[in-house]
Amino acid sequence: MRVLFVTYIDFALEIGGFQNQVRNIERSLKNDGIEVVWQDLEKNEMSSCDIVHIFSSVPSMYPVMKKAHALNKPIVLTPMIGSRRRSNVYLRLCQFLSVIPHVCTSLKEAYQTIKEADFWTPLSSFEANRLRTVYNIQNDRIRIIPNGIDDAFFKPASESVKLPFDKYVLIVGRIEPNKNQLNLIKAVNKLGLNLVIVGEPGISGHSYYKKCNDISGKNIFYWGKECNVEVLKVLYRQAMTTVIASYSEMVPLVVFESLKMGTPVVCTNRCSISSDVIKGVTFTGIGVGDLVVSIKHSLSVDRNDLDTSRVFSWDDIARQYEKVYSSVLDCN
Repeated sequence: MRVLFVTYIDFALEIGGFQNQVRNIERSLKNDGIEVVWQDLEKNEMSSCDIVHIFSSVPSMYPVMKKAHALNKPIVLTPMIGSRRRSNVYLRLCQFLSVIPHVCTSLKEAYQTIKEADFWTPLSSFEANRLRTVYNIQNDRIRIIPNGIDDAFFKPASESVKLPFDKYVLIVGRIEPNKNQLNLIKAVNKLGLNLVIVGEPGISGHSYYKKCNDISGKNIFYWGKECNVEVLKVLYRQAMTTVIASYSEMVPLVVFESLKMGTPVVCTNRCSISSDVIKGVTFTGIGVGDLVVSIKHSLSVDRNDLDTSRVFSWDDIARQYEKVYSSVLDCN
C-alpha cells in the first residue's frame, strides 16, 4: 500500500504536538511496511498512490482534494477541528451566513474542504460530534483515532535525574501566551507551591517569557527544552501534578504522558477532550482562581486510580489507520 501524506505548506517550519503526531504516524506506518510519501508540488506523487491522507482542513487543501478525486484516489481526512475557540453554534451560523457574498468566506472554504473527503478520522468524540452536527457527515464514515505517545513511556522511569525541588507542579510546552504559563505562575505563587517549567520560548514568545520571569521567585524553575524522553519521564513521575493551562488545545499529548507516568493532571477545559470523563484528570478554566481550585483538587487525587485505558503507543495508532485505509480501499 502506498499512502500520500498531505498537510499545510508551512508544516515543516513549526515545532509542536501536531508535527509530532504526523511524524510518529508516518514512522509507525513505515515500520509496518506501508509506503508513505509526502506531497511534493514538483512531482506527481499522487498518481502512483493508493490513498491520500490529508492532515488539516485548511482551505488550501481543497485543490489537492479535487485533484485526488479527478484521479479517483480515495481521501482520508484528519480534520483537526477540535479546538473550542469557536462553538458548534457559531460554526453553523457562519455556514448559514456564508451564502451572502464575501461573508464568512474562509469558513465556507473550510466547510467545502471537509465535505470533500471520503472518510474522516477525528482525534476525539467532541470532534466527531462536530463532524456530524455541523458538517452532516454520516457516522459510518467517521472513526475516532486519538493521538499516541512515545514507546518509552510504556516502560518505568529509571534514569537518575537531579531535580530542583522535592515537590513541584509541572508544565510542559512552549513558553508562549496560548500556553498560559503566566496565570499558572500566579496560581502556584498563591498556593505557595514550586513550579518546574519545561520548554523554551516560541518564535514570538520572548516578550511573554520576560513577563513570566518578572513575577517568578525562587519557587519557579525554568528547566528549558528537554529532548531526552527518559529525563522527561522522571520529571512527570516526580511531579505532584502536571498542568495544561492553555487558552486552546486539541488533544494534548502531555495529558497521556503524565497519566502513564502515574501523575494526575490539571487540563484546560478549552480542549477537545474536556467533555470526557478521565480518572485522574481535572478539567479547569484558565483564570488564576480556576487554576488554584483545580490544582488543590488534583493534589488530592489517588495516584493509584488513574485512567490509562486511553493511552496508546504510536504503533497502536498506526494500526488503527491501516484498518481505515484497507476499509476505504475495499469500498472504493
